[in-house]
Amino acid sequence: SHEEKKKMMAYLLSRLNYYSTVKVSSLSEWKYQETVNLADNDLLTSWRGHRIYWHYNRHEQIIIDLGQARNVNRFIWTNWQHALTPTSYTLLTSLDGKEWDTVKRVSKGQEIQDGKKVVEEFSANDARYVKMDITETLSNDAPAISEIEVISSTFAEIDPSDAQDFIKNPFINKWLYFTN
Repeated sequence: SHEEKKKMMAYLLSRLNYYSTVKVSSLSEWKYQETVNLADNDLLTSWRGHRIYWHYNRHEQIIIDLGQARNVNRFIWTNWQHALTPTSYTLLTSLDGKEWDTVKRVSKGQEIQDGKKVVEEFSANDARYVKMDITETLSNDAPAISEIEVISSTFAEIDPSDAQDFIKNPFINKWLYFTN
């Protein structure tokens, strides 16, 4: 419908805004797999925690600064390499970067295929910062992730893969409705 198309366009604009304003930090990074790659809108690049840091600490964190408070309810991460899949992690949100609320816990997660998106949903709340606190990976080696996106609850019913299809073919199939 026309409404759906408008919502999709609004989501895609918010996504562009996300990628132009977001800042990402981590506890460590591996050469050529730097933290900046987590929010470069390029699935061919990745971040990986430093292997020696991981060996001694068994802990890694990714902190996303959205630039301003937003009402968010989804955290999407794209796996880089199946053996390096984060399998135990906690998602936390914060307004000030100091006090954190746990919004989701994942433990003993499954192996995830290379390049597969993982959509974590949680109760909508206001946050400027979102943290992924990683404590285990499939192979017990440093984690690696290709891309991260935090989605506003405004777009709760939008499927990000539909959005990618929409970008490729805005006038095809289900998007081609001339009636309201």
